[in-house]
Amino acid sequence: MSTYSHSIEINPNAETVWGQLTDFGSYGDRHPLFASFEGEAAIGSDLKVQLRGPRGRGSETSRTVEPNAKLGWDGGGMMGLFKVKSDFSIEPAGDSSVKLTWVQQFAGPMSILLGPMLKKDGSVRDETLQKLKERAEGTES
Repeated sequence: MSTYSHSIEINPNAETVWGQLTDFGSYGDRHPLFASFEGEAAIGSDLKVQLRGPRGRGSETSRTVEPNAKLGWDGGGMMGLFKVKSDFSIEPAGDSSVKLTWVQQFAGPMSILLGPMLKKDGSVRDETLQKLKERAEGTES
């Protein structure tokens, strides 16, 4: 299993960050690999993902929903040969800011073969968090 963790400090409060995190309709604007992401932030909800390029479609299932604090889902593909857990946490970071952390765990036989690509995707995770920060702080370019 490979685990990758990325964090960013964001100035607005947890409610504002949660609003951006659960605005699935905007994921296509801020995530370079997702063309679209649809569903509800509710435990057990099916989340439909349309990836850019040849990667195709995917489906995730919401696992953790704690408003203003935690969001997580499970997904995968390739007939169970590739599994991913995505977890977001929002924690106080100061008087007027929060720390948003995104942890992804990859498992299954295909994760070994895809390892170099998954590690490289760290820049994708950083870019995604930066865009979410800009939207939450109203500094989006």
